[in-house]
Formats: sequence, C-alpha cells, structure tokens
Amino acid sequence: MSPISIIPDTLLSDIMLESASFDMAFALGLAAVSARWRAVALGSRRLWARFRLESSWDIRALPIFLARSEPVPLHIKLHFARNDYSLTTASTAEERAQAVGLLAHCTGRIRCLNVRRGAEPLFDALLATGLHFDILDELVHDYNISFGDFAPVSLSAPQLTRLRLDRVMSDRWDQILGHHLTALSISRQYEPFIDTQLLRAIFLGCPKLQELLLHEDTILSEHSDVQMPAFTSRIPAPALRRLDIQSHIDNVATILAGLSEVFIPSIFISFYDGDFDGHPLMYDLMRGISPLVSITVEDDQSALLVDAVGIERRILLENYDSPYWDYSALWAYLVRHHNAQSSVHTIRCAAGHILELTPAICEWPPSSEPPFKFQIRLDDTFRQAIHDGDFDGDGYYAHVFLSCPPQSRFCLEGLWSDHSAVRHMLRLIKSTQDVVVCFNEVQEAGGTDEGSKFQLLRVLQMEMFDQGQHCQWTLCTDCVSSTH
Repeated sequence: MSPISIIPDTLLSDIMLESASFDMAFALGLAAVSARWRAVALGSRRLWARFRLESSWDIRALPIFLARSEPVPLHIKLHFARNDYSLTTASTAEERAQAVGLLAHCTGRIRCLNVRRGAEPLFDALLATGLHFDILDELVHDYNISFGDFAPVSLSAPQLTRLRLDRVMSDRWDQILGHHLTALSISRQYEPFIDTQLLRAIFLGCPKLQELLLHEDTILSEHSDVQMPAFTSRIPAPALRRLDIQSHIDNVATILAGLSEVFIPSIFISFYDGDFDGHPLMYDLMRGISPLVSITVEDDQSALLVDAVGIERRILLENYDSPYWDYSALWAYLVRHHNAQSSVHTIRCAAGHILELTPAICEWPPSSEPPFKFQIRLDDTFRQAIHDGDFDGDGYYAHVFLSCPPQSRFCLEGLWSDHSAVRHMLRLIKSTQDVVVCFNEVQEAGGTDEGSKFQLLRVLQMEMFDQGQHCQWTLCTDCVSSTH
C-alpha cells in the first residue's frame, strides 16, 4: 500500500488545492488519477473555484469549473494569451468575449478578480457596465501593454477591501471606492489624474483605508498648468498607515499638508526635481518623526530614512537633468533640522555615494551611540576611485573615514576574486580608525561556500597583520553577529 493511499481525504483535498494553484489543466489532471482522487477532487468545490484563464483550452473548460464550484466564492485570474504572443495557446476574440460573458453572470460569486488586459475592450462588459459584485473583496486591473487608451471602470462592490487599478478612468469614484476599502493603488501614465475631487472621494468614502498609492507621470505633472488647490480643511484618514505618492512636487506638498494631523508610519514620495531646503514638503514629511537612526542611499536618486521606532520616510527625486542627488545637502538638512549627527548610527550606501556624502559628513561628523556604522556596497565606482587616487592620504575617501567617530564599524558588501579594492579599503580604515570590519555577501571565484569565505577573510587578515595592523573582522548578514 502506497503512503499516499492512507492520507485522509480532507488532507488530500488540501494538497490538491495547494498543488493546482489556479492551473485549470492541473486540477482536471488530479481528478483523472484514480477513482478515489476523482471523488475527492469533485467533492472539493474550492479546487474548482480558483482558476486562471489564459488559453483557448482554459476558456473551453470554464463552464466545468463554474458548475463544479457552485456555490463557493470564485477567485479568478484573467490573463488571456493574445494571438501574437503564443500560437499554441492563444484564444480568439470570440472565445474571450464568451468567457467574459459567462463571468458577467456570476458577479454575485466573485470574491477575488485579477485582470491583465490588452487594448481590446472586451473586459468592459465585466468592469464598465455598472455591474454589482456582492462579495468582491479584491480587484486588480493591470495593463500588459505600454500604449493604448485608458480603460473605463464602472462597478459597484460594497465589500471591496483591496483595489489596484492601472491606467483606468472613472467619473464615479464615489461608487467604486467603498466603505470597507483598506488598500488602494491607482497609477496612470501619460496623463495627470490626481486632483482634489479624487482625494476627497478617497478619504471621505474610505474611513478604514490603511494603504494608499497614487502614481502619475512626474514629467507630465511637472509641466501641467493645472495644480491642485490647497485643502480648506484637514483630511480625515484615521487608519492610514502607508502613503505612496508620485506626482508634481506641489501636489505632493499639498497632500502632505492636508494630512498634517494624521501620523503615518510609512511615507514614500516621488517627484520631479526639487530640493530639501527650499520646499515646505520636507517639514510636513518629517513631522512627528522621532530621532533618526539610519539613512539608506538606495540608488542615485532615492534615500530611505528610518527613526528609532521604525518609522520610514522614503524620498525619490526623479531629476533627469542630473544623474545624482546632492546627498551632501540631504545630510546637511537633517543635521540642521533634526540633529541627525547625534542620533544617526547607520549609513548604508554604495561606495560611490560616499563621495557625495563626504563634504557634509566632514563638517558635521556623526557622534551617536552605539558606535557609528558605515555599511558600504563595493561597486565599479569604488574600483574607479582606487584608480583615481581617492584612497591616498588626501583623497576623498580618506577624508570621510578620518571624520568618522572612533570605534566606527564598516560593513563591506560585495568582494571580488582579485580583492585589490578590499585591500585598499582595509589599509585606509586601519590607518585611520580602530574599527571592526564586517564582510557581507562575500563572493569568490573559487566558490561561495562558508569555508571559502572564511579562508578568504583569513588571508586578508594575515595580510593586514603582516603590515602591523590587527584587522578584526566579522562574517555576517546584518553587521551585528559576534566577531571571530
């Protein structure tokens, strides 16, 4: 007797449900294994209530799934393969229209609906004709092409809690945005859409909203003559925990000012161009935040600020005129307005961004407790800095390391097989500071197993010892493990 034969039917049903994972062909295959499996599969209505429509074959099987799942709530993914993508699985326009027509008669059973659409308007029969979805809990609408008209949306879903819409238009936001909504994401390219009417519909109609994402094209919004007027009263958003806004810098400032009486733990703002000192949005962005403890320079144009209790502020500056942010100005602003030099104990950045931070850090060196930590990602810019002499005694890197407080900790991420850059970094650090050097994500041409990593680091340690420098190192993933 095989082990699978002694599994209880309830457990076998759960295994089938997890294994099928919206795959209609797989579900039908499970029902064809044996008489027992067929009986278990047919008795599990949830197995037939979760499906993804992609191919012509899936559409032909749709009536079977609708019948076998009744009356269980449906979880549906509409990801049709188009004719020009796959000659073997693509469906015809008539077949897709037939499937949408069948689903339009089942709106009372649909709980989750994920739509990935092209330019054709066949989904309008389901999403743009004012249909009522009694139990719809989550709706996702994505465009799988980068061009075409905006999709109209007009429906009623009083139980909707999660909504994500990409490139849609609607004249009745108050009808779509329900009282139970907790997560909302609306994004649109090529045309600004964020206005006072939409925001009032969101915040007045969705008192339980916890997450809000609004993204519009920052370049177009920057050159738009129509800017959002200031709110005459504060925006009510008692449950809001995460805010993500991409728009014109003045629109972002207007929204933050309107939410000034709401404390939001996580805020992500994105706008085209701008500065730190010359715009009031920085005041509203940082309102209520406790002393900062870490700054992460994520790429050339974004930074993540985190305070002592985990509150996050992420800033993305889409400055297409210059490839780099002025991170020195960011540090200067945080020092002047938030006393960052006495509270920040971690700065994470790529090696190249140290050059951007150097002028301000030299003027306002960090002095926080616990010991200050630089978490540095070694990259091609780092190699170029070695070639340009930035590791010499009067080079930029030397200045920034000399300005760091005693007992600073440096975490080096990304080592190469030649190790020459790492040797330069170690020599500079040990010549200026008594520090613990942490190696993270160690890579070597001969292998990446733990033994190879420790062997590599011992070689580096011996080299430093031969130079009269006792290099204390740690192999870690979070820079807080014990030293070896």
